[in-house]
Amino acid sequence: MNKNNIINIGITVIVFAGITGASLFASPFHAKAWDNVRCNRNVTGIVSDANTRVGQTGYAALAWDQNPAWTAMIPRAHWIWDSYKVQNPESDQTVFFFNDLNVIGKPAFGSVTIAADNFYKLYVNGIVVGSELTNENNFALETQDTYNILPYLAEGDNIITFEVMNKGVLGSTPESNPAGLLYNMKAVGITCQAD
Repeated sequence: MNKNNIINIGITVIVFAGITGASLFASPFHAKAWDNVRCNRNVTGIVSDANTRVGQTGYAALAWDQNPAWTAMIPRAHWIWDSYKVQNPESDQTVFFFNDLNVIGKPAFGSVTIAADNFYKLYVNGIVVGSELTNENNFALETQDTYNILPYLAEGDNIITFEVMNKGVLGSTPESNPAGLLYNMKAVGITCQAD
């Protein structure tokens, strides 16, 4: 972290995205202006669970998660799909998942960790911020991905979209070719006010 992005006020350390200490304290006026300012760090997050939306009107189902190859570990997240088990494991199936992330204040941090069986694209506010379109084994601990999403976040509501495809395998069963999405997304917003 760049030390110019940290401001010490008494014993409290406050981090501001995009504001340097030099620009804040360039004159006595600026230093005086910050004497009675209180800033709050507002942490928000979303995880894959039954509250994730599927398509236009439905909600995700907790997916069958007994595949021993699924070793991805993402705190508080559950494997989800549009049904408990894949309906047709021999055919490719793409499912769109949606969630909202409300950032309270100016975004200062944003991160997502994701695993999927098999391929995915991650969108934040309509912009692709990450994808895995070649490694069909993106469900293992060593292949789960983490992205910095701070540049794509806005203050207030952010629309998160996951486009996930399960690759069909001829002769497979729902147990031998399961499908799923696993994610945990966190954001921090900073709000400041004068006392």
